[in-house]
Amino acid sequence: MAVIDHKTFEKQIRKSLPNLYRLAFGILHNRADAEDAVSETLLRAYEKLHTLRKADHFHAWLMQIAANEAKTILLYFYERLSIPEIAKALHISQGTVKSRLSRGKKLLREKLSDH
Repeated sequence: MAVIDHKTFEKQIRKSLPNLYRLAFGILHNRADAEDAVSETLLRAYEKLHTLRKADHFHAWLMQIAANEAKTILLYFYERLSIPEIAKALHISQGTVKSRLSRGKKLLREKLSDH
């Protein structure tokens, strides 16, 4: 069972949004990329809410997710690191890197097809 309920989750997210965006923008230096990273952060946090161990660590936990999301886009597309290199740099599995990249590419395709 999660240490915070969904209503508290929503309240904490609303409070954290400006900080999430500033962090993502500070890493990516691009408004659209930062917005995408924040969107992915919110999705990932919701999916992984059950992994949060202490409610008072929510903000730090959320900021770490945001930093990892922003660095994954940055490392693959701009630094041209391989999937194994990204996994090692972020201390996550290669499968996680692949799923994040896949989701990011899908979003990019959708945005490009809208124009």
